[in-house]
Amino acid sequence: MTQEQDRLLEIIDLADSGQVQLALTSSQGRRTASPVTFKAPLTGSDLTEIGWYFNEYLRNPFGDAKARAGEVETRFHALGRSLFESVFQSSEEAQEQIRQLGSQNVI
Repeated sequence: MTQEQDRLLEIIDLADSGQVQLALTSSQGRRTASPVTFKAPLTGSDLTEIGWYFNEYLRNPFGDAKARAGEVETRFHALGRSLFESVFQSSEEAQEQIRQLGSQNVI
């Protein structure tokens, strides 16, 4: 690792087990949190709307599509918060890694 990249936070998808694991690599070595169960908070409707947004709206961003896109963008924020909580607030180990990164001004 270069000095510019002295810390790397990974979210490791353990797909076969339905879990994720956090790993923090720094000049002091690599630490991992225990795997935690992860269920993506996306509904079928979310997947449909996200697909529409990236496949249809970006090609035709006019008229009524603007209002629908605004709703999808608002949902992106809520999904981001939900994903963050699912991963980073899933265990005491995960919360400790986030606290350490915050205290080092990484996040």
